[in-house]
Amino acid sequence: MDVIGALVIAVMVVAFPFAIDSLRAHIIQEDVPWLFIFTIVIGLIYSGYKTWKAFTQLTKLRLGHTAEIATANELIGLQALGYQVFHDVQAEGFNIDHLAIGKNGVFAIETKGRHKRTKDKKNGGKAHEVFYKDNHLCFPSWQETKPIEQASRQAKWVGSWLTKASGVSVNAMPVLVFPGWYVTNQSRPPFPILNHKQLVKTLPKVNGHKDYGQTFSQQEMDAIIYQVAQRCGMARISLTP
Repeated sequence: MDVIGALVIAVMVVAFPFAIDSLRAHIIQEDVPWLFIFTIVIGLIYSGYKTWKAFTQLTKLRLGHTAEIATANELIGLQALGYQVFHDVQAEGFNIDHLAIGKNGVFAIETKGRHKRTKDKKNGGKAHEVFYKDNHLCFPSWQETKPIEQASRQAKWVGSWLTKASGVSVNAMPVLVFPGWYVTNQSRPPFPILNHKQLVKTLPKVNGHKDYGQTFSQQEMDAIIYQVAQRCGMARISLTP
């Protein structure tokens, strides 16, 4: 459909000047081609809709990419503390934005970019704040639950895969990150929900979590890192033309 939309827009751009001349001639002769006008209007509406949809999708992709880069830059600080960090790990039909592996656990980090809405600022709301409450992410004028579900689902896949691949029992901890947002909690979250600037201070302190608390020996950590590195290497090979 995107290809068809692009072709329609291209044809209309080329044909529009000629259509204007033809329409002017018909009006002068008092013979208004209503079917022709209707077709042009429908074409313009369709083209406008496709352009708006493509622009919206491009904006979301750009925002998500910017958020991932911001998070990746902060994760450099974890590497200085002995963690091994991987980015864009290909899974089965999806990808893990970031994977941090340390002696206190495996962290599957999901990054989300969200726009701050102008209307929230005008209404006097705290347009830059998001808080967790009762399994909901509460933004200034809307709520979400899917990012929480996605992060949990993907971390569960990471744990299952690494347990089988490395022979080490891995219970990966989900981590949900919102770069550029001030993140707080009004009830206890099931796993860390953070601003990207909080990663380096928070993850090393995660110990004894009732669901995800783990401690790895250096040998176990090396076995896990090896499997992730192998998967990342295979993904690069498969993407090479």
